Amino acid sequence: MTGLKERLAHSLTAQVVLSFAIVMPLSLLTVLIEPGEALGAALVRGVLVAAGSAVFLVVRQLRHRALTGGVDALVTSERRLTRGQVPEDPAGREAMRGLLAQRRGELRRSGRALPFFVLMLAALPMLFLKNGRSVDAVATLVLGAAFVGFLLVMRRRNLRRVQVMEKALAPEADAPDARASAH
Repeated sequence: MTGLKERLAHSLTAQVVLSFAIVMPLSLLTVLIEPGEALGAALVRGVLVAAGSAVFLVVRQLRHRALTGGVDALVTSERRLTRGQVPEDPAGREAMRGLLAQRRGELRRSGRALPFFVLMLAALPMLFLKNGRSVDAVATLVLGAAFVGFLLVMRRRNLRRVQVMEKALAPEADAPDARASAH
């Protein structure tokens, strides 16, 4: 699985193809689930969603390239952050600092957006209840609560990783002589 993950991280084309390969069958599945659904509408919806995800992937990769100096540096920094490995070389440390600054900003923005997301997830079961579909409301509420719980756990894990790596990359960690002379 790690090999596939690394290949996908290096290849934007593979990410876009995988996006289309996942989204298109799912959008066509709606034709089977909803008998009145038009095939053309499902295809157009699938293409639009997959194209939107492709644009997101391209913009994300361009931002990462500008931030870390290339895809290879980004993949290496991401892997080191996930494993908790502190880079030794100055270029690796600088790439890691850039990645940490970006992650810190993403975590801050996602923290502000989370209450609105929870409200949207809570509104959906209310709409189902209003229409008299109590089973759908309960199912949506349970899935929404599980998803929000998953988001909170992952956010906490990523925040802890960023804090630990920032502490390891602190200026006094760069200069061991300064620490030794202070005592």
